[in-house]
Amino acid sequence: MRNNKELFPPATPETAKKRAALAPEVAKDFRNFIKAVLKAGALDEKTKQLIAVAAAHVTQCPYSIQEHTRIAKQKGASNEELMEAIWIAAAGRASGSYQFAAIAVQEMEIIDGTSEITNEEKELHPQNTIEMARKKAGLAPSIVESWRPFVTAVFKAGAIDAKTKQLIALAVSHITQ
Repeated sequence: MRNNKELFPPATPETAKKRAALAPEVAKDFRNFIKAVLKAGALDEKTKQLIAVAAAHVTQCPYSIQEHTRIAKQKGASNEELMEAIWIAAAGRASGSYQFAAIAVQEMEIIDGTSEITNEEKELHPQNTIEMARKKAGLAPSIVESWRPFVTAVFKAGAIDAKTKQLIALAVSHITQ
């Protein structure tokens, strides 16, 4: 079995220089872009780093998780704020999967012959209407009932205020689509 250092070699200034040397203009432009994105503006730097921590967890990049956690702490983020941002990422990933379940429900109905649409008429991304939400909930009601308190807890103001949690969730939703 491979260890983490084999799978994810430590990020060092030397490896960064090697990567930059392979495409120097792109590396320079990327560094400038990241600096501009994470610079205080409408949002302060700590909030931007909390968003970046959540995004790093959604993309599952260990290097970004480490880097943005470190910088968020430097910008004043508490451990509790960081964990709440991570829970928003977890809820966002799960929510995305649940939203995409509309595709499976549509397919199940076509296969079972209970759909009003035919295989030729089906949509790649059926709408998540109230009726579709009811269908999905009806297929696994106890799980949906356990989901609601979890999401309520994740988005309740705590170490991070409710507005900032929604901003983090918006960023996560762009990643998870």
